[in-house]
Amino acid sequence: MFQATMQKSYHKVPDSDSETDSTYVRNLDWNWHSIWQKISLLAWILSICLWATFLPLGLHILRRGPDDKACSQQLSVWSPAFPAIEIVDRKFENSFFHASPYRGKPTANLEKAWDDLWNGNAPQFEHQYYSLTSSSLIVGLVAFDEDKLPLLNKSKTQNWRRAKDGRVLASLEVFHDLHCLSFIRQYTYRNEYDYSDNIAFGGGDEMIREHVDHCIESLRLKIECTSDVTPYMEVLSAQSPGGRQLDFDTQHRCRNFDNIREWYKRNTVSWAEA
Repeated sequence: MFQATMQKSYHKVPDSDSETDSTYVRNLDWNWHSIWQKISLLAWILSICLWATFLPLGLHILRRGPDDKACSQQLSVWSPAFPAIEIVDRKFENSFFHASPYRGKPTANLEKAWDDLWNGNAPQFEHQYYSLTSSSLIVGLVAFDEDKLPLLNKSKTQNWRRAKDGRVLASLEVFHDLHCLSFIRQYTYRNEYDYSDNIAFGGGDEMIREHVDHCIESLRLKIECTSDVTPYMEVLSAQSPGGRQLDFDTQHRCRNFDNIREWYKRNTVSWAEA
């Protein structure tokens, strides 16, 4: 009986350290597995938080799209005047008989108003730089680095007029367009006002007519290029011819011309630099 009791209370003692080491390794593996589970869970929670934070912001940016200035730049070839672009909403006031400092028969004040739009605020160059076939040079010039020429589809090998520091000289088309519009206006009044001191009226009748045709073509190309699709409506009116009146007081989204003109004044190359 003593022997039976001894047999029942017997527990096997490990015969070596191998079983203890094996248990330790299993415990260690489990601990690392537990740690990686926690790290994975933390990373998953962090990812959810990041998505919750940045996804709405990304969707907002995608819905909003580029700002007005970036959008405007996408619709133009490169220009040194890009920093001056500001988009503004403006209502045109252009009904028949609407008073404007740019309308009517020429007077000294009206001519000055037109001149100030495109020419009056820029430094004047000596007459050796004037050209009867390119009188837009009168408005002055800005300079830019030649590495921008490919953006204008122009070659660096062309003999462009340059400033003394090597930069390419140019005008901005908006001022050439205004010059052209003013010149066509002046041409219609050439028999009613003395334009003898206006260089655009030099070179004889054939050259003047060619200049007018050039300006008409320039404005046609520009109007077709921009293709303003703003609707204008008709107002039914018993007092108007045909019982209707066209409404040309239309809403537009424009580049701020005053900003561009001020930028141009600040950045026109001086006589010493040209």
